[in-house]
Amino acid sequence: MSAVATDSRQSLSARTADRRLWRSALVLLIILECAPFWIFPYFPSQDGPSHLHNASVLAHYGTTQIYQQYYRIVPFTPAGNMLTQFLLAAIVKVAEPFLAEKLLLSSYIILFFVSFLYLLRGLTPHADHFAVWAGIFAPNWFVYMGFWNFSFSVAFLLLTVGYYVRQVWGNHSERRWTPRQLIVLMSAGLIIYMTHAVSWVVCIIAVASLGFPKLMSTVLSRGTSSFVRSARRAAPYWLLPICALLLPVVLVVANAARSHEISVCSGQSFPFRDRLWLVYSLSFLHTLGGSDVALSKVVAMVVFMGLTWAAAVTLWHRQYNWHSAAILGLSLTCVIIAVAGPDCVGTGSFVRLRVALFAWLFLIGWLASALPKWPRWALNGLSSCCCGIALITLVSRVPMVAELNEGLSDIVKIGESVRPNSTVLVLCLGRQKRDVDPFRHLAGLLTPRAIVDLNNYEASLEYFSTRFQTDRSPYPALGTMRELEEAPPVFDITRYEKETAGRVDYVLFYCSNDSGGAGMKLLQSELYRRQIAGYALVRASHSRSVGDLRLYGRSPAGVGERTGAQ
Repeated sequence: MSAVATDSRQSLSARTADRRLWRSALVLLIILECAPFWIFPYFPSQDGPSHLHNASVLAHYGTTQIYQQYYRIVPFTPAGNMLTQFLLAAIVKVAEPFLAEKLLLSSYIILFFVSFLYLLRGLTPHADHFAVWAGIFAPNWFVYMGFWNFSFSVAFLLLTVGYYVRQVWGNHSERRWTPRQLIVLMSAGLIIYMTHAVSWVVCIIAVASLGFPKLMSTVLSRGTSSFVRSARRAAPYWLLPICALLLPVVLVVANAARSHEISVCSGQSFPFRDRLWLVYSLSFLHTLGGSDVALSKVVAMVVFMGLTWAAAVTLWHRQYNWHSAAILGLSLTCVIIAVAGPDCVGTGSFVRLRVALFAWLFLIGWLASALPKWPRWALNGLSSCCCGIALITLVSRVPMVAELNEGLSDIVKIGESVRPNSTVLVLCLGRQKRDVDPFRHLAGLLTPRAIVDLNNYEASLEYFSTRFQTDRSPYPALGTMRELEEAPPVFDITRYEKETAGRVDYVLFYCSNDSGGAGMKLLQSELYRRQIAGYALVRASHSRSVGDLRLYGRSPAGVGERTGAQ
């Protein structure tokens, strides 16, 4: 007995030491994932610059005349997708935009890690080992694309599902939902919807899926009660939390009634193989680094090894946590939606890719909870592989982030020549082929001073809070959004200034190195020469990442024949 007690104490001591080790590793990963935000001056994201510009509009609208002239503010939109806009605007009120961006992204990383750990602790005693997987999934494609509302909504969903699991799985006897619990779920559902609608729908599916086994076990263990009576008694415990999450349905209906959006995927069809590829390739991890594809394959291989081990133990030792089957079913449901569901709803796109991310997150949750006991070497081995992949991925992206920062710095220097209270039209003459293009909305990087981005795509969409004033909107007088974003673009400054009360003070052309200089030669063409006839070249630069940059400003004399020879 003494030997058994000694072995038990040693085993407990080893498990405690492991938990401390992986908690420390989790904290270290959080610090390392946040480090690039603070080491480099700028974070290269595609929509991030536009978010910074519109956050400045929201933060300083009441005191800035040019914002009031060109924009109007819609404080609330029933489409959701607005929480981080106001969060970023609140930070911009007390900090300069680039610092606000660093604070926002750092808070996202911390929230993602904490929420994933919170969910896992409701599922498994091995949460500290598996929580380090957040180091792989947190810095994903959506973050680099600037889809920050969706990124935050993922963390909020994990917190909500973690809360629900604690109430249901931790309760082995029948009891009613308290008003306090339902209010928590109702508030969580509203927050998730106001951040992003896709995550809200997945949250409802998650709650329904995870609560269904509890419903069935209650009904099937009815004893002497009839099936119908047992079902009636158990159904409210399953339905009430789902109903609590359905509060935003009112907003969905209101948005559908007033929306005039046309699906951006109209007429598009995707082969089954391509849709399946979105899931199994972990394409949501493909960001800036050229090695992301290879590292995604390594991640898939490590997960497959874990799944193989769990299956082998289940079959050989008959050890399985049947509660976890609901998590696996939820993951498979997300796979089905990602493959068979729509990719666009209105102007909301990449629905399949978003759901694919949830499928993998829930798969890791199932892997963590499938076995009642994991061998110590297996747990430590999986966690070590995960940390290694996260670190290699982080390091592999650093050279590209550094290179892109050179181009972003050039853009900021160009912005020093832009006068405050001016309007700027940014046009691309030749775009580089990147999965993530951090220069697509570069007007938000030009200057922290008050300017108006005439190519502000957010101000033309119904689910953002900044909108163009009707008499100054560039669409369609200056050109449609598609025409302005084409490379080369189609635009008409004269028509815009004649038909609206707006003006174009600066035109910034940029062209990638991929075009071999052919893009800038368009400025010599008759069409473009007439467009910028009243402008003079203010500043020009060239960098290996962004390519050529040329800023033209309104000529004081109103003529600009000399600019045609530039």
